[in-house]
Amino acid sequence: MIYAGRTFMLLGLGFIFFLCQVTPGAGTELSFTRLIFQDEHVKVTAIEDRPGFFDVSLFSGPASKEERAAYFDSQGKTPSSVHVFLVHHRPSGDYILIDAGFGDSVPGESRLLKALEKLGLVPSDINAIILTHLHPDHAGGLLWQGRRAFPKAKVFLSEPERDYWLDFALKAPGNASAALAKNALEAYAEDVCAFSTEEFSLAINPKAFDYYSLRPVDASGHTPGHIAVQLRAESEEKPKLLFIGDLLHAAALQFPRPEEYPSYDADPQTALAVRRRVLDMVAEQGIPVAGIHIPFPGTGTVEKDGAGYRFIPLP
Repeated sequence: MIYAGRTFMLLGLGFIFFLCQVTPGAGTELSFTRLIFQDEHVKVTAIEDRPGFFDVSLFSGPASKEERAAYFDSQGKTPSSVHVFLVHHRPSGDYILIDAGFGDSVPGESRLLKALEKLGLVPSDINAIILTHLHPDHAGGLLWQGRRAFPKAKVFLSEPERDYWLDFALKAPGNASAALAKNALEAYAEDVCAFSTEEFSLAINPKAFDYYSLRPVDASGHTPGHIAVQLRAESEEKPKLLFIGDLLHAAALQFPRPEEYPSYDADPQTALAVRRRVLDMVAEQGIPVAGIHIPFPGTGTVEKDGAGYRFIPLP
């Protein structure tokens, strides 16, 4: 079973909406799902909802245009992905999604439901969905053809994130991203769990001696209530894995040059401070990260490299 409980979290402010540039993609089962972590209790699978790219024109920062262009190809593009991460707690049988992909919110193929089918699951098997934030590439998959896609799932997100988008939808009813966020939250109604306290966790099978929890971590700056999520065994101090959401976007650029930022970071300076704090932490402690937009499977470790960082992909 899944329980809302108490543990540490901080929230900050920042806001904007964004639609990732994506390229339609087809693939085999092995090309868009990959096991990224497992032990006797937990299994985590990366699902590439869509492959895509980022264009150099989306980024700003202290680097010159020439310096920035060196991290992109001759067409000014760098590979990216839109990922969903599936957490399976073996003892309880619970299935939890970290984010939900695009769904059918924009043209093109969303592969989340197909991936779940390949893994032997149906949408009603999903018990909970934790949203890092409410941008369409993270929350669009909550809906399918305008209806609730996961009939038994509770949706967890931060209260500042929920409140910002509901307010935005009222003030700008013609904004497609705000309307999508509002419609998704309304579709899940009483199953939306927005946390406002400074302490929160999603505890998996807490009656067990060595239970796991999914704990939010402040990653604001990109949006008002943007979070990262720790996967932790309660018997251990060090997280097993950190889902970093949109802490960064263009991995090829922002790991070595973390001060560079996309146009849709609401508060670039706050986002930069959080990016450095989190990347310093995972580099120092050797915590693996799973990124929504790091090229598939989006998982690896981080090392300090001069003034920036180096990302070492999962083998």
